[in-house]
Amino acid sequence: MKNHLTSCKKRFSFAYLLALPADVILTVSYENKFYNHSQNFYIRNIDSIFNPSISNKFINSDYSAFHMTEKYYLDTSIWLDFFENRNESNLSKGDWAHKLLDEITKNNHKVIYSDIVILELGVVGYQSQEIEKLFEKIKPILIFVESTEKQMRKAGDLSSKRNIPKGDALHALIARDNKLILVTLDNHFKKLLDIIEPKRPQDLI
Repeated sequence: MKNHLTSCKKRFSFAYLLALPADVILTVSYENKFYNHSQNFYIRNIDSIFNPSISNKFINSDYSAFHMTEKYYLDTSIWLDFFENRNESNLSKGDWAHKLLDEITKNNHKVIYSDIVILELGVVGYQSQEIEKLFEKIKPILIFVESTEKQMRKAGDLSSKRNIPKGDALHALIARDNKLILVTLDNHFKKLLDIIEPKRPQDLI
């Protein structure tokens, strides 16, 4: 497992992150605030983001369950809605996220999360210990999948051609290739309907 995560970190450090132009700064939109993180941030913090204890504890090896149940893939914004109970006056995003995960748990379905989810949570300030603690509450329904180099290359191509964040393109590809139900409220995914048709959390509860 340690070698697995080491390989994962190397791919994100070089194939995904350093493939960007040197002056590019990734901008993460979050609650109408923008967090700018240079590539140096990722390289300095990649070890803490990819803490082996997270994947060691939350990878579910029950592959028969993986294939027999409904499998959902939440983009990072939905995870933030869940963790922070983010509700707005006309959008009960936090409530929807909680109800969705309650339904998934009740019906013995699964939620798949990926290395890019962990990376993006780290970008907005979550430490590995915090992520581990938050995932602990729903540990039985979690399965980890790792993005491939092919998916990362394709995500870069889609990002450039369709003017969308590379991370969103990668989420869509991971969900499609693993035959998952992608759950998101992000309008960027409307540009990826030929890749996968996303679902809104409020439509699944």
